[in-house]
Order: sequence, then C-alpha cells, then structure tokens
Amino acid sequence: MKPLIAGARVAAAYLAIVALLTALYWIDFFTSGGVHVRDDAVYLAFEKAFPLADAWMAACSLLGAVGLWRRRSWGLLFGLLAGSAQ
Repeated sequence: MKPLIAGARVAAAYLAIVALLTALYWIDFFTSGGVHVRDDAVYLAFEKAFPLADAWMAACSLLGAVGLWRRRSWGLLFGLLAGSAQ
C-alpha cells in the first residue's frame, strides 16, 4: 500500500480537527456557556439555529478525514461536502 501524499495527510488532519473543535464548541455552548459572546435572547436564538448544520459539517469532516486517511474514494466526497457546509 502506498503511503498518503503530504496534501492528503494535511487535509485529513484539518478535517479531523474541524470535527473535534466543532463538537467541543457545541458541548461548551449547551453546558457551561463559556463560548457565549452575549447573553441576550436574540443572540442565543441565532446561535441555537446552527447545531444541526454544524453537526452535518462535523460528520462530513470526520468521514472525510477517515476516508482520506484510508485512501477511499468517498473521503474526497465527504471532504468536499464538509467544505461546502462551512
């Protein structure tokens, strides 16, 4: 099996980091609220509109990272889907 080219390793690492940081952001948002910029109702309503979209982006990022790391054709597809969701 050929080793991953440097660009694919970098892309896989980036996608994995995006998935992890997105999950950590939403965990903090709904538990401690440390990432809240403001506490007014309009800001919180606006931010609460994004978890589903960000979950989609994180899932595509994670699948893209795994696919690229394993050199599967679907890795590129999910990487592109993650990029289009950002």
